[in-house]
Amino acid sequence: MTPPPDPHHSEQQRRLLATLAELPGGIPPMAARLLDDAAALYRGDWPGLQSCQVGYHTFGHALDVALAAARMMVGFHRSGTGNIDERLSCAALAAALFHDAGYIKDAGDPIGTGGKYTFVHVQRSMNLARGYLRRSCSDALSGDTVELVVAMIAMTEFNRPVEIPAGLGEPARTAACMVASADLIAQMADPLYIEHLDDLFAEFREGYDHEGVDALAGKGVHVFASVEEMLAATPQFYERFVVPRLERLGSMSRYLAVYYGEQRNPYLENIAANLAGKDGAGRLSWQRLGEILVGMGLISDEQLTAALLRQKQPMAGSGKTDGARRRGISWLDGRLRGRLLGDVLLRSQALSAEQLWRALLVQVIPEGLSLSAADRLHLLHLLLLLQHIGSGDWLFAQVVELLAAMLRCRGCAIRLADRDRMTTFAATRETTIHPATIDKGLAGWVYLHGESRIIRQREGIASETRIAVPLRVDGRTVGAVEAAGPDLGEHDLDLLTVAATIIGNSLAAALWLDPTKEE
Repeated sequence: MTPPPDPHHSEQQRRLLATLAELPGGIPPMAARLLDDAAALYRGDWPGLQSCQVGYHTFGHALDVALAAARMMVGFHRSGTGNIDERLSCAALAAALFHDAGYIKDAGDPIGTGGKYTFVHVQRSMNLARGYLRRSCSDALSGDTVELVVAMIAMTEFNRPVEIPAGLGEPARTAACMVASADLIAQMADPLYIEHLDDLFAEFREGYDHEGVDALAGKGVHVFASVEEMLAATPQFYERFVVPRLERLGSMSRYLAVYYGEQRNPYLENIAANLAGKDGAGRLSWQRLGEILVGMGLISDEQLTAALLRQKQPMAGSGKTDGARRRGISWLDGRLRGRLLGDVLLRSQALSAEQLWRALLVQVIPEGLSLSAADRLHLLHLLLLLQHIGSGDWLFAQVVELLAAMLRCRGCAIRLADRDRMTTFAATRETTIHPATIDKGLAGWVYLHGESRIIRQREGIASETRIAVPLRVDGRTVGAVEAAGPDLGEHDLDLLTVAATIIGNSLAAALWLDPTKEE
């Protein structure tokens, strides 16, 4: 049975074509055909082959690699270093789309998912790509270009040192290095990389069984005993394998920073967030109001469940408003239509106003958090400022300036998730206001995971320390609050968590008090 189309794949293809359009020659004429044929391959529509059955090296991964390579190519052009022409961009696209096609099983093969080809998949990918391009694309691609694609795929082999063909001149060499670099960077910058390690280990385990553990050990291949061992080894894998390999490939990731034009690399921010683990998550653990109320013994689990059901009952929509309210409150209204949990519990007389107030205080400032007099004064100023939340755009501009002063950092921003992008709702003057896709960059990572993160300054990862915390309104994550500076630490992450809670509660209150809302 042919699997249904994945909406994420369609979105990635749209992004990929939009990025390719930024190249000097525009979208390569072959791009649409390559994308359609690759999608058909992974879907199982090619004769003699099954659909892709492995869980990690999927069509989604191929698209991620192609998109990262395309962004590098555009960044390369913008840097003034050189230009990837139509022929090379087409070759790089083909290599990225087919570099892991070797995991796809032949028709009639009932054994395994394709993970058995883990240690030979590159050669199978080369053979498949060569045959397809000669058979179906000979009208547009020369024999030399086909062999260039095959050489690019060969450079993604991870079990051998990087081998750049000696006869590969510039800028073909750069394009080939971009594909091999994109393969490493795209997978480790996937915001769900850690969650997908189970799928990767399943492929490895199938490969171990097929090749034989002793045979692999004899070749110097490390055999992981469990997904937990693989997870524990991930930081070391990045530092000792990925970073040196990227350097050997010419540090192509620098062109991603040029592409984004921010003096920062959202891909490397994602990698740093993935590698940070528990050490980068901060000390404060945000709790939902309902969990706090149950934990304090103020309401029962049954009362909370009933209140949450009543909360889902929609209220009438709001009308048009102006300024910050139009850009922020109305935006939130469309996603949070319903009553606030505290309001529902008060109306049902499940608890008193005083009990609710005490629970909200615990949510904002958890027990055990140490705040200096200066910290308390800054937070008080924030509370006073947010009393005027409906006053206009100026207010949130002052909110982020106040946060920057409290943290003594270079810049601060409030970013809201809007479809597939993280849009900047407010930012200090020193902060670059550049929207990024949700799946790339620290703010997007924090939004998707609902977890705080601190990226400490380390070579090859980030140019300065960055922290970000989820922005929640009535328990639902709607964005992130982000700060950057040279000396930010765990206490700053705690302060930003408290500030984000205050901002989120103020947004919720403003939504509830919106005079355009009708019961």
